[in-house]
Amino acid sequence: MTSRRNRKMNPYLAGALSILGAIAAGTFLLAVPASQASGEWGGFADTLFTAFSAVCVTGLSVIDVGRELSPFGLGVLTVLVELGGLGYMTFGTMILLAIGQRLSMGDEFTVMSAYGSEEMHGVKGLLRWTVLSTVAVQAAGTVTLWSRLTPAPAFSAEALADAPAWGKAFFYTAMAWSNAGFGLEPDSIAFAAHDPVFYHACGILGTFGGLGFLVIYNLITFRGRKRGTKIRGRLSLHARLALTVSLSLIAAGALLFGLLEWNNSLSGFGTADKIGLSVFQSATARTIGLTVIQVEDMSPAAQMLNDILMFCGASPGSTGGGVKTTTIAILACTIFAMCRGRNETVVFKRTVNNEIVRESIVIFVLYVVAAFLGTGVLLAVEPAGEERFGRLLFEVMSAVSTTGLSAGDTTASLSGAGRVVIMACMLFGRLGALTMVFMIGRDTSPSRIHHPTEEVVVG
Repeated sequence: MTSRRNRKMNPYLAGALSILGAIAAGTFLLAVPASQASGEWGGFADTLFTAFSAVCVTGLSVIDVGRELSPFGLGVLTVLVELGGLGYMTFGTMILLAIGQRLSMGDEFTVMSAYGSEEMHGVKGLLRWTVLSTVAVQAAGTVTLWSRLTPAPAFSAEALADAPAWGKAFFYTAMAWSNAGFGLEPDSIAFAAHDPVFYHACGILGTFGGLGFLVIYNLITFRGRKRGTKIRGRLSLHARLALTVSLSLIAAGALLFGLLEWNNSLSGFGTADKIGLSVFQSATARTIGLTVIQVEDMSPAAQMLNDILMFCGASPGSTGGGVKTTTIAILACTIFAMCRGRNETVVFKRTVNNEIVRESIVIFVLYVVAAFLGTGVLLAVEPAGEERFGRLLFEVMSAVSTTGLSAGDTTASLSGAGRVVIMACMLFGRLGALTMVFMIGRDTSPSRIHHPTEEVVVG
């Protein structure tokens, strides 16, 4: 009989528990007087929502973090975002390894498959690469942003005006890389509207964070991986899909945003700034959450464009959320194959397993259900107001995709029930896809029962 001590803990469950544990610890640490600019205990409701948003790397906030949190509180917020950015799967697995539990071969394969590759030397190799790449990229990002914040632009909060430039640079680097939308100013990074180096650095950090650790690893090593042999290294199918869809979404989003907002929210900028901001706003809508152009200043069509980009999201195994780029690619190729009368989904001359296609459909449908269910509940519990449906839909889409963009004071004005809905959406966005894989694919034993086949009319 297997002893209770020798039982293997499911890494998905460990990851989910680590998220809830981090939220509980973060709520307490953000509430202590040392974390509050006022020096008094913070309100439970506000600190709970902030901790949820930080650990789920969303960035939606009911408080002005730059004014209401002390330097210690901002440090706590940054640590929570970093933990969330590393990913609940990675963090949960790190805990298991730290306490000495071995993963079974099945669990290790599950973890590696969730990140899209079995090429690393086990889970420990994945964790080592994840941590080291995070440190290296954030160090470069901090130096770049520090150079733009020395001398610092004027911040509305007095405490921030006297804060060291490297501290603010590291804060924004962590927020961009982790795809969290917290800013030290109520209008995010509007102070950098005429500093393309600053906002493009944030966009590049967020885009790489949204590609995922394995894609970055593949990009760096694919040329030299086969050194000493006649076999040429290549990008994996996962990397090609993630890169192709990500770049296509940024390009298409930038073009459409520029066309829609050229004479609207971009009207006060020069041509070069209009083009640069269009590219940045397209990138940030795919879960980065830092923004130069305020959502409430955009046209309804541009806000809908942001909804679509947020829904698509980042790539698997990354710091971002959303349906994920590979899921979108597989669904698009499946539709194309069906239109061509083909029975198999083929991507870049590779056939995709039907199980992956089915999981992609389930993930997509569940995200649609979560978005519309969340919006419906908010419409039921929130008071009537101008542009109510559009704003609440935008808020829910931002939460389930863990983006953090918000129209005006929508987040801060939510009722208690509305906050609970958004917190549930943020948690779904952080757990969503991987939880679906756990629910669908955990029992890998094939069924011995085969039922009769019968046709059903659909469409």
